[in-house]
Amino acid sequence: MYNDADQSTLGIGEVEEAIGLIEQKYYRDIDKEKMVSVALKAITDELDPFSSYIPKRRVPQTSESLTDSIRGIGVELYKIRDTFVVTYLVPDNAAINAGMKIGDKVLAINDKVVVGPTMSFDSLRDELLRKSSATIDRMSLGTKEPSRVTLDLQKISNQDQSIGFAINDSIGFIKLDKFNDNSYESFMQRLESLVGESRSYDLIIDVRENLGGYLMEVIQILQQLFSDKNIELLKTKGENSPEKIYKSRGNPFYNIDQLIVLIDDRSASASEILSGVVQDLDRGIVVGDTSFGKGLVQEQFYLDSEAALRLTTSHYYLPSGRKIQYLFKAESEDSLTYKTRKLRRILSGQNGIIPDVLLESKVTNSWFSNYADIIEHSFTINPESTLSVAEIEQKYSLPTSFLDGQNEINEFRKDLFHSLLIQKAKGKSSALRFEIMKDPVVQRSIELIMENADFENYLRLNG
Repeated sequence: MYNDADQSTLGIGEVEEAIGLIEQKYYRDIDKEKMVSVALKAITDELDPFSSYIPKRRVPQTSESLTDSIRGIGVELYKIRDTFVVTYLVPDNAAINAGMKIGDKVLAINDKVVVGPTMSFDSLRDELLRKSSATIDRMSLGTKEPSRVTLDLQKISNQDQSIGFAINDSIGFIKLDKFNDNSYESFMQRLESLVGESRSYDLIIDVRENLGGYLMEVIQILQQLFSDKNIELLKTKGENSPEKIYKSRGNPFYNIDQLIVLIDDRSASASEILSGVVQDLDRGIVVGDTSFGKGLVQEQFYLDSEAALRLTTSHYYLPSGRKIQYLFKAESEDSLTYKTRKLRRILSGQNGIIPDVLLESKVTNSWFSNYADIIEHSFTINPESTLSVAEIEQKYSLPTSFLDGQNEINEFRKDLFHSLLIQKAKGKSSALRFEIMKDPVVQRSIELIMENADFENYLRLNG
């Protein structure tokens, strides 16, 4: 039965047959479920960087990451040296209601030690989500003995941490940190609060560090950026997937005038679609660093075992015809030249979106070299919520021991420190807005809007 087979007999049954033989004949017991998982992972690893096998235990986590709620206890953690420390408490959730505090060190979850250099956040989260409740051993600031608290896991809002605010009377800013099943609604709520009855409004959309998400969410957002009807926004196609074309409806609810999209090297997939379409159609200016380069479409298929396969099924094609995907071993190099639809500017195909205004990030790991110490120092300060952002920045100075000889690095570290204190006193949105307005990429974008009444003319001269 288990004789060598020629190539014509190789197939799905061969894997099952091999595992069955191992299970029957191997000299000791095996974990069959683990072996199947390893085999399927090896198979998907041979396909492309984004196809993957998802074990049954991880399916709920991967699914909920793109929904409007997740299970958890309501904390954000940062690993300081070898220990995870609470840096933020979500209001009105299990952890804060049980008395956990910023600065608490998480020592164990459900009697499993989670301290150590090899402990990853994913492993910690797996342990936390193993049951409907979690027993946590923690060490609080100023105490010498650990204490234990048991918390029921709750649904926590997973709406993107996007914020929208007016920079001035004519310029608005919206940051999207993901494209989940609520992103379009969130975008429209922020846009409505910004634009109101204004006849026209300039807008900066920030998708830096946005790894993507649902395709239809970004398509709906794009519908609000184009007033012309039947413009091709995006096409998807694969050898085993029919071509699908998405076109503009031409009925945006608000009149957005000048448009800037911010990207960086962690902007991927849906973020690259947003910025790439805006660039291809000469709709606005893309500012920042070259994007990641993920231009392949994945679909998730469920197996009888309740595990799943996430398979790449097609390519994204932008309006110019170019692809986004970076080159890897299974991708053929694209030597074609592409042009924007309106101004006929030359574009590069593949390997991500190159911004119209390239501002490479200067932030390096050395700038964060003492960030853990700065976080720990922030735990000792409790600014009052009645203080304004400006008053917090003025009242609390970062000690000189955290600074060095480079002024640019010092300003960066001071801003990180003040952001931590602002988050502590006034909430996450206030801290994020503070960081945004200190950001040189945002400052340059504001200058572009203020200096140019006509972005098309700017692109024509600088493209």
